[in-house]
Amino acid sequence: MVCGTYYFIPLPSPSTSILPHKMTLTEQTLDKQDGKKKRVAVIGGGVSGIVTTKWLVQEGHQVKTFEQSSAVGGNWRYIGPESSTDNTNADSEHSSCYKNLKSITSTSYMSFEGHRMPKNYGKYPHHTKIFKYLSDYCNINGLWNYFILNTKVTAVRQTEGGYNVTYITGGIEQTESFDAVAICNGHNSQPYWPKELMAGLEHYTGNVIHSRAYRDPEQFQGQNVLILGGGISGRQISYDVSSKASYVALSSRRNVRGSEIYRGKPGWHALAKFTRSEVEVLPALGIAPFSEKTVRFANGYERDFDAIIVCTGYKNSFPFLDQDTINSIVRLPPRTENPAYLYLFKHTFPVFSSACPTMAFIGMMDVADSSMFYVADVQAKWFAELLSEKTTLPAPCKMQVETDKWKNMIEINYHPMVINSPTLFYEDVQRVTDQNKPKI
Repeated sequence: MVCGTYYFIPLPSPSTSILPHKMTLTEQTLDKQDGKKKRVAVIGGGVSGIVTTKWLVQEGHQVKTFEQSSAVGGNWRYIGPESSTDNTNADSEHSSCYKNLKSITSTSYMSFEGHRMPKNYGKYPHHTKIFKYLSDYCNINGLWNYFILNTKVTAVRQTEGGYNVTYITGGIEQTESFDAVAICNGHNSQPYWPKELMAGLEHYTGNVIHSRAYRDPEQFQGQNVLILGGGISGRQISYDVSSKASYVALSSRRNVRGSEIYRGKPGWHALAKFTRSEVEVLPALGIAPFSEKTVRFANGYERDFDAIIVCTGYKNSFPFLDQDTINSIVRLPPRTENPAYLYLFKHTFPVFSSACPTMAFIGMMDVADSSMFYVADVQAKWFAELLSEKTTLPAPCKMQVETDKWKNMIEINYHPMVINSPTLFYEDVQRVTDQNKPKI
């Protein structure tokens, strides 16, 4: 099964352990062979960083997890509207969580192995409950001592024996050596602004924000608001802001039906009728679409808007990596309006870099049913066991062949970072692991 060519298959029941059972951290002993114990730097303390830390510690590796904000939790940590506009606040740079955000994924599929979300969280929990779940997971697994908070990684440079990681903490720059690096800094923090949109917005005089800066609907009280982008965030925010705005419209290049507008619970199948306003679905923007507060659409329709919320997604950003490393993994998209994508074996390991398998990218893809917890869990365990030499990766030429099959599919349908079936992703990784176990 080639990575990326999946069809959806439901995940196993929450009562079923998907991954093989491992001893808890409290059951671990220190009888790991010293030669297989690695010093590992984890960059980022969100969902991916937390679960990666857990698996690395469980495998007996020496771990430091660097988080630039004042707490772990990543995109599930809510930062209020005051902080979100403060560019000097490291917390505001990291989270895109807004006040009324709820999960669109069932709790059945948002859990790590061995620690299911409580049933009383409901099927689609509020972000506060997900943040609590992550905190409880850290407590249960004794992870807090591995997190280095308020610390920004500025450089990761490969050396002959590993990596030099440079970071700033307390205003002091320091450099440490590590055997391996897990990059878990997320892909929902750097806003993506399409060039053609930016060129037109210079003529617009209303308020413009990216969805990353959206925190609550109160600031749009009584306004006419346009949402640009018909993805998940565009649909969710269109519903949320409609509770305060006088009029809300959603414009998308792809076909979005009015029945697909998010209504406060997952699913796109209820009519978009609201108490104070109704979300109207409009076509894509027209040529020269902006003039002061007037917006023109492809069908010739025009309307004035007080504010625009741009929901065009995010782009990957690795400011701490050197240009050679970035060039080896970042690929330009076949369609210029899309952001660059990552050329990685199974969305995890660089194919051409000598860093493979001591550098891993965890959680850097979109998952079709948003089961990122599950996929990151699989990736993190795979990386930890590779470092423990319980398995190996295929030869670079074989990894290139598989990754090129996925890459060629992008030329037909641009969805390079999407995993359509977490279950099949796990099975694919398990196949690679079983085929490459060292011979005894």
